[in-house]
Amino acid sequence: MPNAKPGLSPFAHSLFDQVAAEDMTRLLPEIQDKLAANALSQLQNRVQDASKVILTDGSSLGLADTLVLEAINSDGPFLLDSTL
Repeated sequence: MPNAKPGLSPFAHSLFDQVAAEDMTRLLPEIQDKLAANALSQLQNRVQDASKVILTDGSSLGLADTLVLEAINSDGPFLLDSTL
């Protein structure tokens, strides 16, 4: 990966590669790896063709005063609005 950051798993690199740098300022590599591991676990345990929305207290990931919203669907990011 051309912009690989040291210390991140390959899946975390893939997950966060297109995120704007200013949106990543609070996310240390350890937190990025935790978020990626949680996302991968959700992806591996989802029902095919079903949308899934997960709300997590960010303090369990080292993000105090933050809620983490994960939305998974099979038809692309443009359907996120209709899922929510």
